[in-house]
Amino acid sequence: MNRIYNGAAIPRYQVFVLDDGEFVVQWNETSVQNLMTGQYRPYTFHDFGHLIHDFELERLKTAGVIEHYNRTYVWIYALPENNRFGGLRTQEHSSGRVRLYYLNTTLPASRFDEVLDRFQTLNLMDQYWATEHDGVVAIFGKDEKPFVQLKDAESVQRQLSAVAPDLFGATAVAFIEMSRSEVALKSPELDSLDLDVIIAAQSDTTTLKGKRAVVIVKDDRESHEICQQLGSLLMDVCTARTGSEALQVLQEQPPHVVVMELQLPDMHGYEMLAKVREMNFSVRVIVLAEPSAAESDQVFALTIARVDGYLVKPISLPLLRQTVWEALKE
Repeated sequence: MNRIYNGAAIPRYQVFVLDDGEFVVQWNETSVQNLMTGQYRPYTFHDFGHLIHDFELERLKTAGVIEHYNRTYVWIYALPENNRFGGLRTQEHSSGRVRLYYLNTTLPASRFDEVLDRFQTLNLMDQYWATEHDGVVAIFGKDEKPFVQLKDAESVQRQLSAVAPDLFGATAVAFIEMSRSEVALKSPELDSLDLDVIIAAQSDTTTLKGKRAVVIVKDDRESHEICQQLGSLLMDVCTARTGSEALQVLQEQPPHVVVMELQLPDMHGYEMLAKVREMNFSVRVIVLAEPSAAESDQVFALTIARVDGYLVKPISLPLLRQTVWEALKE
């Protein structure tokens, strides 16, 4: 019998340990919440210590801070805020990310055919899509897409629980976070949402160890933070502030990936991109755009220019890490 947990299911990559030993959960780009005290504190990538380990989660479970965990989620009880216990705070949107929803039936993958048969019996085959994920059966909306609104996912959850309580009574709403550009211009290779990929991107360094990266960013602080992130992946990183500097670096030693701004001091990013393609057509390119960039820039980047990643500032460093990992893992 599958157990229904009372805590909120939080993606495991959002729960980690700071360099000073604090156990925290990250709700947005610039702040984290202490799991023991509920206090918020400012956060930058420099504060990151390590991904949380199973033995540390066991300690938190024993202390009554979390209810349960697995390799994908951590079920967290409501945290004290402002000297009171309230509902667990969650964030559905940020400047660079958006949260999308699906249903976790909590049914083992061995019952996948049973779910499909029930969908057929209830005439739901053209409304929802079922798939196997991480050993359980998950349900998405039409056209194999997640639900955009939480209320839509909750409505489907209630519907399924009502028409087939024996099968869907323990179904819970789950979510995944994506960049806004990926949601707005979802390419075919992103149609399959794989939480395992997100987890692997935050912990796997074997894919990127020794790979060469060139960071073309004019702001020194931003460039430094990106270089630190790529350096933590054991990559060899070079930097440039202008397009002409970058071309000289590229000529000396062709990289595996280029992380570049669209607005460079001496040329537009697409002019730079054309020169990069001429020099090394196989190089992967991740573009960093300002929030004011036109939607046409996104369309051009993902279709005509065929970049491997398009991220809108302010850049989420974990998302950048995932984008680089996915671009180079092939």
